Amino acid sequence: MARRMKNRGTYFIASVAALLMTLAGVLIGNFRYSLADEVSFLCVGENLVRSWFGKTNDCEDAYFVNVGYDKQVIDAQVSPLESGRMVITDRKVLLDFLNIAEHADYKYIFLDIRFEKGFETAYDSALFAKIAGMRDIVCAHHYEPLKDEQGNQYNGFEIADSALLPKCAYNDYYTTVLSSNFTRYAYLQEGRPSIALRMYQDIDGKTIRQHGLLYCNDGTLCENCPYIPIKGGVSAVTDTVTTAQYYNLGPFLMTLPEQQLIEDMKGKIVVVGDFDEDVHDTYMSMQPGPYLTYLAYKYLAQGNNKVSIPVLIFLIPVYFLIVLYALLKRPIKNPFLRILAAFISYSLFLTLLCTIVFLLTGYAFNVMVPSLIISFIKSVQESKDKPSPCAVKESKDNTSEKTAAK
Repeated sequence: MARRMKNRGTYFIASVAALLMTLAGVLIGNFRYSLADEVSFLCVGENLVRSWFGKTNDCEDAYFVNVGYDKQVIDAQVSPLESGRMVITDRKVLLDFLNIAEHADYKYIFLDIRFEKGFETAYDSALFAKIAGMRDIVCAHHYEPLKDEQGNQYNGFEIADSALLPKCAYNDYYTTVLSSNFTRYAYLQEGRPSIALRMYQDIDGKTIRQHGLLYCNDGTLCENCPYIPIKGGVSAVTDTVTTAQYYNLGPFLMTLPEQQLIEDMKGKIVVVGDFDEDVHDTYMSMQPGPYLTYLAYKYLAQGNNKVSIPVLIFLIPVYFLIVLYALLKRPIKNPFLRILAAFISYSLFLTLLCTIVFLLTGYAFNVMVPSLIISFIKSVQESKDKPSPCAVKESKDNTSEKTAAK
């Protein structure tokens, strides 16, 4: 009877642990900081997908424009103690480009260019008025705690012109000491939409909503901070290696006939940014920031951040069996399986399983948290089974007494 009750308690613990690990996996998808285990196995899986199936990022609807060669030097006054000569994007060239772009039937324009106070040129008024008056356009804005004249703290760099505020959205990603490169992208940042989410709202008419600790994409459970796959890079138009290519604005595009530019941008998402200097470390080498933001939008628009319910249903019994095995510790009779179980740890098994699931479905579940939970449960169980020092001493005394009696 006692043994039956103990088994029932074991099954109950295994069931609760399986549900908690599954829920933890969903919540980790809303954690904006990269975890150490993501880069290790997803990098391998992604490269296998590329080499075996030839999959690349779909950039057919993108028109990448590089302003890396279009720079101007200005006298900047950031604060009373910070001033000097700074290099910024040539705003006259950008204004000329937007004057042409407004006549094109483009799908959307994303300007990965910051416009902050203290960086002023003679073309600012005309440029800012042009941006404020254009349809379907968004500018990059970055998070930083600031204080107003009354000492009240608010978030974000100080915009050069308040007319640009309705056209701005956050465009940051977060790192840790363990993982300093780009893997995750947060769609809702500081409670406000990111660039990728703003594009999703304007282009697709959908959005992500927060419900406590959970998030929903168009009414479906989703990850707010998913891992963003990078299947191929982006390079200058003269390079024929990669599928995605960008055009240099001043040295190339502005020398083309205006009508050709208008035709090339038709139906495209025009991504304008610095593809030379604004680069970030990823598991697929250094990649331009504008390109990464575009990939984050595409991932969202294709519904890839939605939680895979079939995978979750599959994981619950898998977690249950692993925890049950850790608790019962029944010996494996098959010698081959016994050696294999001793060689493969729980975390390695979950890593291999995650890689297979990722290759088959494109959904990546977290490995680190379930492994920690299983290890904790196993440690607690082993500590309970380990005899106390008093019991060991008593056993030794009894053994000594029997020996003496003999």
